[in-house]
Amino acid sequence: MQKLLSVTLATVLTGSLYASDISELESKIDALIEEVETLKVSKTDSRLSSYYGLGDAASRVYKSGEKLSIGGYGHTDYLNNQGVESDTVDNYRAIIYLGYSFSDRIKFQSEIEFEHSNQLAVEFAALDFMINDRLNVRTGNFIIPVGHINLRHEPTLFLNVSRPDTEKHIIPATWHENGLMLYGQYGNFEYQFATTASMDASNGTTVRDMRESASKSAANDFGYSARLTYKPLMGLELTASLFTGQTDQGTQALEGASVTISEAHILYNANNVRFTALYAQTLSSSADKIALFHGTNAASKSNGYYMTLGYAIGQWTPFVHLERYDRFAAGYDATGTQLITDEVTEVVSVGLNFRPHEQIVIKADYMDQETAGVDEDRFSMGIGYIF
Repeated sequence: MQKLLSVTLATVLTGSLYASDISELESKIDALIEEVETLKVSKTDSRLSSYYGLGDAASRVYKSGEKLSIGGYGHTDYLNNQGVESDTVDNYRAIIYLGYSFSDRIKFQSEIEFEHSNQLAVEFAALDFMINDRLNVRTGNFIIPVGHINLRHEPTLFLNVSRPDTEKHIIPATWHENGLMLYGQYGNFEYQFATTASMDASNGTTVRDMRESASKSAANDFGYSARLTYKPLMGLELTASLFTGQTDQGTQALEGASVTISEAHILYNANNVRFTALYAQTLSSSADKIALFHGTNAASKSNGYYMTLGYAIGQWTPFVHLERYDRFAAGYDATGTQLITDEVTEVVSVGLNFRPHEQIVIKADYMDQETAGVDEDRFSMGIGYIF
């Protein structure tokens, strides 16, 4: 049919042209049709694939071939805390990605975030100098390449309504900073290595509080992060990452304080199966000094893990999520005395995702949670999107 259409169009357009001319025009039209179909496929792929661990929508500028790239994501959540009168419905995030291609080898990408409808922040804004597959350079404000959700936090990329708490308390996602990164690919391996302004222990006792988030970041101490991903099969990723750095940032009372965060995770997304498993650990040296400085407990060790398994049946994906984390596996009290407390949180969640479109997800889950023997069960619903 396509061949017949090409011939007919060629005949109408050329009138009295010779047969050889018609044949040449027909070939050009066929080539044009094929090119248009290829462009359709490439545009679809650029929307829905990751670039070195970034979210699908965040990766558009690297793949679309357009000068100006606009994307984003957002989600609205309803949380019903069982037995507690503190239910909420929240327009949690509305995100705009703005990217610009100066050339095929120089690209700019940014994330502008509105949280809770009234808080504005720049999550990252960086320039990429793309040299070749094995070596590329990123500079500016970018996401620290540690963890899974920290980089891939778009709501279509995880099954739960809320992000796993292990990547909130053990890995302080979302976590970004100013610095310089090298990244590339060797065969089935992808690597990222970055140096950035480190954390600042004078800001608080937890790694979440210690983040500087690229806002006039103290730079007396620098942090170093490394990430290695192995992709042996389609849909399978094995990743390990690490951050380490001094955190006193010139504060004499905190001299020698440092933080090391390490994690490993597995992703599998093929054959209708979606599986994620992650283990993370944070070690904080000089936690006794930090506790004395702030006059409250400070952890010297925290750890956690989670596993999420879902199976897609058409547009529906039922799932189960297991999680266990300890924000205070070891540490010190306000007097600098070493102590061990039991703040273990255990979570079992079951839920369901519905995809009316590949870029839209409607979620619901019930979470049976217990922290130090206290029940904190919750029912949640949410809707999320990327573009």
